[in-house]
Amino acid sequence: MAYEEQHSTPIWIDEIPEGEFVSYYPSYEAGKYFDLFEKKVFPNETVGDLTYYVYDPIKHGAAADGKYPVIFFYHGRGNSFVGELVINYSMAELYSSPEYQKSMGGAYLVTVVANEEQDENGRTTSSWNPDYCKPLIDLKKAFYKEHADNAGKSFFMGTSAGAYMVWTMLPEYYTEMDVIVPIAGSNIPDDETLEKVKEHGTEVFIIHGRHDELVPFDYSIGDREEHLKSLSNFTCYFPEWVHNADGGIAHLDYGAQMGQHCVNNQVQCNLIYDDGTPYDERWPEGMTGWIRDHA
Repeated sequence: MAYEEQHSTPIWIDEIPEGEFVSYYPSYEAGKYFDLFEKKVFPNETVGDLTYYVYDPIKHGAAADGKYPVIFFYHGRGNSFVGELVINYSMAELYSSPEYQKSMGGAYLVTVVANEEQDENGRTTSSWNPDYCKPLIDLKKAFYKEHADNAGKSFFMGTSAGAYMVWTMLPEYYTEMDVIVPIAGSNIPDDETLEKVKEHGTEVFIIHGRHDELVPFDYSIGDREEHLKSLSNFTCYFPEWVHNADGGIAHLDYGAQMGQHCVNNQVQCNLIYDDGTPYDERWPEGMTGWIRDHA
């Protein structure tokens, strides 16, 4: 039985433009680069010891005297239960590939795992929340101390609940965050905080699909859209439709429809379609080019 016959009809199916088609799978392969990451543990008493996975560019051929951005990746709710597949779900995996590393000029990649649990009803608890703010910044500081000669600008990329975590850290810790990339998340700080962030110089690349099924665009962005776009330190990408790299409108349904929520799959694909066309003409070299330009 075909995938599309096993799953529910997308809630937005009657809204898609004429001539478009629905795509049920990302076109990239998961697990290809997991062996490039080292599994480590950061001791913490507040939220428990934090597991994290590290790609070190110098250990994979980058110049030992170079400076490289450090990209911290934060996964979505429930993704801690999938083992090392969290490296992919957090968006980090393909950024370790030779192609992406070359485009960025090299980068450290750090996927941090929340200490999630499941209650008696199977619901995820202890996911990203304000208690994690200081532990995550402490991990960042420890990483920079360990790699003092080579660590460049800090990037904080989160998807869904991971984006919520990035936004939640921002008000208190924006001076520790050179660049943030919150994707399909909620909890955007108030305008006063965003003004402080702008004055400090933290760069923000916010990504959110307009047909997001789990974190609705109107809920997260809503009437703040024009103000967000007006901020000099903000780059905004709000696609009308989230597409897989094969060109089809994305549909995923594993208990809940989330194809339009999972715009992180576009980021994993470097914001470039399989045929080489950029998702947005502003970034002809995709996300890796944007990272290189802001590193």
